[in-house]
Amino acid sequence: RDALKAHNAEIQSARSQVASFFSTKEENICLTPNTTLGINLALNAYDWNANDEILTTKHEHASGLIPLYNLKDRFKTKIKLIDIDFSNPLKSFVENISKNTKAVVFSHVFWSNGFVLPIREIVNELRKNKIISIIDGAQAVGAVKVNLDEINPDFYSAPGHKWLLGPHGTGFFYVSKNLFNKRPPWTSIVGYESAGGKGDDDIYDLNGNWTPKSNAALFEFGGLNCSLFLGLSS
Repeated sequence: RDALKAHNAEIQSARSQVASFFSTKEENICLTPNTTLGINLALNAYDWNANDEILTTKHEHASGLIPLYNLKDRFKTKIKLIDIDFSNPLKSFVENISKNTKAVVFSHVFWSNGFVLPIREIVNELRKNKIISIIDGAQAVGAVKVNLDEINPDFYSAPGHKWLLGPHGTGFFYVSKNLFNKRPPWTSIVGYESAGGKGDDDIYDLNGNWTPKSNAALFEFGGLNCSLFLGLSS
């Protein structure tokens, strides 16, 4: 039990430091092993159908594109890859939004050329249109200033091993407080750490009832390597 307490303390410390470094609260942060898992958690938190459209750009990494192709194969969801006018990137998004656009997946910083998108403006425009924003922050965190509460995307996923110089197998997933207590999103993977109550005895029963956590920790299903995250927070 002492070892478990030490493990939990180290994970909590890492979560706290990540939140502080990116100007948000611990309740918005879920620790993950990589960027790809966060993108998949966000995408698979919703029900999709053939009428839905998801926008993305032609400059995305495979970690963002392949999960989208998977949705296309599973649900016939329309995936629209858009060109970016680098002189007016916001316009590139706005002019491609349709009545069927349900989400937009895009990078904060493009991996191919280092271009930094005006994500706060893009997120604001998407929210006005009730469109989900899912951001790949792999090339941004540690390289450019990232204030997550100011940007306030729906989801933001990033690794610890790139510009943050942390160990492989570390990363984080931001969930906007606007989504707390809403269904959807439904987390697609759940476990012991996804549930919360006053104690172990009230997080679930044998009648199919359970108490999901009401913040980003809902997506943190368990099994994190505390040694790796201690390295990230050092």
